[in-house]
Amino acid sequence: MLFSDSINNIISCAEKSSSRKQTNQSTMRHSFNPITQTVIQLHSNQCAPSLNHWCRNTILQSVTLKRVDQMLTLPVPSKIASNISKIGLSDFLIDPASLNGSNHLNRTYPATCLFDNSKVILKIQPSGSQINTSHPSFLASFEEGEYQCCIYQKTETLQDIIEACKQNGTRISDEVAWKVVCEFCRWVLVNASGFSGKLSTAVINFTSDGRIFFDLTESQPDEQDITALNMGTPLPVYEAPEILTRNNPDEQAFVWSLGCVVYEMLALEPAYFDSDGTNPFAVYMKIIQGELPPDNLMGGQALMDLVWTCLVVDPSSRPTIRDILNRAESRVG
Repeated sequence: MLFSDSINNIISCAEKSSSRKQTNQSTMRHSFNPITQTVIQLHSNQCAPSLNHWCRNTILQSVTLKRVDQMLTLPVPSKIASNISKIGLSDFLIDPASLNGSNHLNRTYPATCLFDNSKVILKIQPSGSQINTSHPSFLASFEEGEYQCCIYQKTETLQDIIEACKQNGTRISDEVAWKVVCEFCRWVLVNASGFSGKLSTAVINFTSDGRIFFDLTESQPDEQDITALNMGTPLPVYEAPEILTRNNPDEQAFVWSLGCVVYEMLALEPAYFDSDGTNPFAVYMKIIQGELPPDNLMGGQALMDLVWTCLVVDPSSRPTIRDILNRAESRVG
């Protein structure tokens, strides 16, 4: 059995949580349907929800999304367990106001799980697509028509953390910064071969228990769509000079990107940044010509020194990923 609670205890918990759940649901007026691409209005029930409704919600809350596939092992009739275990889009709310162009391009949406009020990410993909169940934040998946919806635990990106530091007047600790450097280097040493994407603060994720992982699973939208989407949007640039000039980039290009990431952690601003999103080529020229970003870093001397040794135009003059990893591991222990 998954739980030591009896069914009577579950029902009791459901009844006690009724008023709180009603308050939560009454504040939720609209939800975006990622399959039909429409906004729907949620109607509040005039009468109290059924006991079946509250029992289902309370059981799901106890099981959690991570173990929803184990619902059929519950000590209840199989028909009831089967019905409870069938989750769908109606169990989630996607606030239309929280969405941006990137969500629509990548078919990845922030959502609220209605039976436990947890914050999750829904990724929509065609039925039959491969699901990476080993992803660090993967919780569950379900079918919705001709699509499958993957549920991921909501995590904070390094970009989110940097933005929060700016707003709160705080900074990222040296310990956290060195941990990011370690994970960055380890990722490159394992995955660099054949990788053609971009490593940035937006793909570095932190789980609630402090683990760091790189989320590069989003689908790659059409380049023309990206251009149209980003017009007028501030754009940080992490690419090394040899990538911009297509001058045979190798692993050393990742060292430049790491320098940009560490700079952003210490300055709370990107190293190279098209502030109004209208003239990225001016930023590219600064990178190619070796123009350094402003020296407004706040952090330990070793971290600041690392930034400037990475942001060197000549790849052969930068430290190697292995050298940087050895240096970082000695800092985090």
